[in-house]
Amino acid sequence: DPRSLHDRPVSPLPVVAFRRFRFPVAARVRVDRGVPVQVLVDRRGWSGGHVEIHAGPWRASGGWWIDGPATGKSWEREEWDVTLSDGATYRLFRERDTEAWFLEGVLD
Repeated sequence: DPRSLHDRPVSPLPVVAFRRFRFPVAARVRVDRGVPVQVLVDRRGWSGGHVEIHAGPWRASGGWWIDGPATGKSWEREEWDVTLSDGATYRLFRERDTEAWFLEGVLD
């Protein structure tokens, strides 16, 4: 019994999907008072832009249980969800040891 999208019940919950990039995309991020305010990406077809809305930071870490930090397998990072002036919302993270910024994926 196929039904059209208009005949289906509407959920009160938003539908959100996170599309993780195969490899994180290097980004240049301008920060003001500890908050990202602009994201620039040197990749064709990506514009970047000013941060309109942000959530975070969330701290994440891993690999610390594998023989300790001396093995180089541990990592720490600070994650943000940012909506840019182009309307897209991205997961952005900063590696705490190198201070490098990356886009990890996009929220649809």
